[in-house]
Amino acid sequence: MEYRRDIDGLRALAVLPVIAFHAGVTNISGGFAGVDVFFVISGYLITGIILGEISKGTFSFFDFYLRRARRILPLLFFIVSLSVFLGVLLFPPERVLELSITSLYALLFSSNFYFYSNQDYFSPEAELNPLLHTWSLAVEEQYYLFFPILMVLLWRNNIRFGVVAALTTFSFFLADSLSTRFVNEAYYLLPFRMWEIGVGALLAFRREDVMPLQRYASYIQIAGLLLILSCYFLIDSTLPWPSLYTLLPVLGAAMIIGWKSSGLINKLLSCRLLVKIGLISYSLYLVHQPVIVFLKELIESENIIFCVFVFFVSFVFAILCHYLIERPFRQSNYNIGKVIGVSSLTLTPFILSFVLIQSQGYLNEKKDAVKDFFEAHENEKNSEFVRGKYNSQSFDSFPTSKKPNLLIVGDSFSQDLYNSLDSTGVLDYYNVVTYYVHVKCQIYLSQADHKDSDFEYVLKADKAFCKNGKSIRRNLQIFEEADIVVFAGMWRDWAAENIDNTINLLPLKEQQKIFVVGTKWFPKPKLEYYSRLDNRLERTFQPPESVKNINSILKKKSSELLFIDQMSVLCSDGVCPEFATEESLISYDGGHLTPSGA
Repeated sequence: MEYRRDIDGLRALAVLPVIAFHAGVTNISGGFAGVDVFFVISGYLITGIILGEISKGTFSFFDFYLRRARRILPLLFFIVSLSVFLGVLLFPPERVLELSITSLYALLFSSNFYFYSNQDYFSPEAELNPLLHTWSLAVEEQYYLFFPILMVLLWRNNIRFGVVAALTTFSFFLADSLSTRFVNEAYYLLPFRMWEIGVGALLAFRREDVMPLQRYASYIQIAGLLLILSCYFLIDSTLPWPSLYTLLPVLGAAMIIGWKSSGLINKLLSCRLLVKIGLISYSLYLVHQPVIVFLKELIESENIIFCVFVFFVSFVFAILCHYLIERPFRQSNYNIGKVIGVSSLTLTPFILSFVLIQSQGYLNEKKDAVKDFFEAHENEKNSEFVRGKYNSQSFDSFPTSKKPNLLIVGDSFSQDLYNSLDSTGVLDYYNVVTYYVHVKCQIYLSQADHKDSDFEYVLKADKAFCKNGKSIRRNLQIFEEADIVVFAGMWRDWAAENIDNTINLLPLKEQQKIFVVGTKWFPKPKLEYYSRLDNRLERTFQPPESVKNINSILKKKSSELLFIDQMSVLCSDGVCPEFATEESLISYDGGHLTPSGA
């Protein structure tokens, strides 16, 4: 099959948005669609090779799968093994267990089955898995298990074309009609994804010079590129996927591949830089997710500098992997036995992880102490402590009593504040009512009187949730009954900027005391590392500038009220402790307080 530089350039335009999306570049909200472009490219290239060899009478199943193994297995084995090894060093035991299970599925090209039954692709939990991206490799390899057999069994090209077209059409309608009801199945499983590879396969049946409207090929390619780019910037994870919307990247890629020309898009995609990136795109795709996950374990803040660093590390690592692993195996004369044999050497860390899991990940003389440390910081147990008492005080009105009425308003950070006050016994002197406002909705009231104006800054995906009784406006009468009102939360900048307006819009009385409590931040706990430390009380950190800025805004905007900066109370000269005692962190998850922290 003739080599096309523009397809390597298209590979670059597929992999870069995927990395940007996973790294957290917010403007590229549809970067995940780069995988759909990859599917089309794969279908076109692999089908073209199969059909070419069948027509020449040289096709061999053994040679086909040997080429796939030489291209896919060595680097996959290495990345999986390295991920498990680093996971053992950096992850707590429950994450090592999950990673080990995922690794086995990934090596068997079935990780899409694991993820479909365990994790939503767009969930925060999924982002923590270094092997999340292997689902797409699994889909491709499952497709190529049956596709060559189908092509050989069907004896004429027009019959092959008809069958592939029928399967592609059926798969598309299956995905579009069921993706809203079976979200995970549609995203991860082959029957819902086959049509994307099939579109590329159908292109391989047609010669480029006899495509319809070939005289307009350069314009068709421009339109195709615009479809792909618009997809990256305009769609987001709230849309059903794959679905009708997925036609944007799929048809865009098909228009570039199917209507080959010497025009502007061909020249753009054939430029040296994009071609070079396209040549290492497999390595780049495989390394980027582990790089992002493990960097997040090592670097606390995620901002534009973090994203740039992700790209830098991913490119350096991918170049090394391409030239030291991927390329030597692809260009060598290794037979299938040597490929699997050499690749299997990298499974030592993979096997080690299972040994660690069998012993619960504790292989040192402090096993019992380490185990107790993990149990003390179990998230579910701590989160129940955070919300338990607070929720028990959620009433529609204050009880009749001579005690002053205290209203604590906010998200889970106000639950933390309640626990801190409760630990001092001070709440015994008040009638306490808690008023929960979800972090997605924020403590915010709009001065505008149009419908839904309170949600003007809320993310589009969260508006319906906030309208359903999770916002501050649901029971304003209780504010009139309070003698003291305390606002606390994980403040967004827009809510902090408008706190004075929000308070002015509430039905408060002049004699009421109003407190505004600033946000707080702690490093994400590295339990596996901390569990083996001595002198934990010496661990300190400095809050990021974003937290300082939010608190500065709140202090300025609530100048006529009583403002409390929790970080200033906790920290000395900007340096803050991580541990409340030798055995207990102040925060178990980077934000919420442990009992000792409270």
